[in-house]
Amino acid sequence: MSNQTVCLRGEQLASALLTCAKQDIRYYLNGVYVECSPTVTRVSGTNGHILYIEDYETTNTFTGSFIIPRDVIERAKPKSAFWYVDIGERIGETDFNHYKGCTLRDGVSITVGFDCIAGRFPDYTRVMPHFTPRHWTATSYSDPATVCVQDISNPGATYPPKFNMEQGYESQVVEALNQVERPACFNPDYIATAQKVNKLHNGSKVPCLNLYQNGLTAASIIQFTDKAFMVIMPIRDNKEKSTPFIDAFRSRLTVPEIQTEETAQTTE
Repeated sequence: MSNQTVCLRGEQLASALLTCAKQDIRYYLNGVYVECSPTVTRVSGTNGHILYIEDYETTNTFTGSFIIPRDVIERAKPKSAFWYVDIGERIGETDFNHYKGCTLRDGVSITVGFDCIAGRFPDYTRVMPHFTPRHWTATSYSDPATVCVQDISNPGATYPPKFNMEQGYESQVVEALNQVERPACFNPDYIATAQKVNKLHNGSKVPCLNLYQNGLTAASIIQFTDKAFMVIMPIRDNKEKSTPFIDAFRSRLTVPEIQTEETAQTTE
């Protein structure tokens, strides 16, 4: 057994397996990325559209990173309990962190030998979203009577630049803009994947996903636990998004006739 060992959780491997690529020409995506410090094991998987990442506080005798091929994890079928990776011999002096003769085991009866994927995993830190809350302010102009509404979290940007209205209604405008709908489009298959990951972490009794939307095109977050989450990119859609279709349902198509005793007798 190697004297360099990494400890992981089965949920980490199973969750990352759901998000990593299958037979992608970017071969380094066809596996689960593991990054280790002496006290934390970080596991990640991505297909280029969604990214799963989770930290597990533990004790490792190996510091570094490597990529486990997805077929190795599929053979091991980890879903719970503790798992271990015994690090083999490092091949070459590149930053690909290529290790040969490694072992994935559950410490009981399952042992799968493998060679790490020799590739550079994408820098996941570059896609971590920055959530900037939008706060609106309004300035009145007396001639003509217009209001300039500005996003003070993004100096210089106004929405809309200027529009005519009576003075004295700035607070209502700001309140309306703070509540304006900002829809985003997501691939339903990725949402379904997120729900599978959610069940691995929280069980089937958790009825909802915590999705932190971040605008129309920026990366959003789906949180599973305090240390596990998924980054998901919206689908780019240039169509204007709003909710005028709801207006059609604010009134009845026909007004139901109130049936009196007299009309009820005539219809019998």
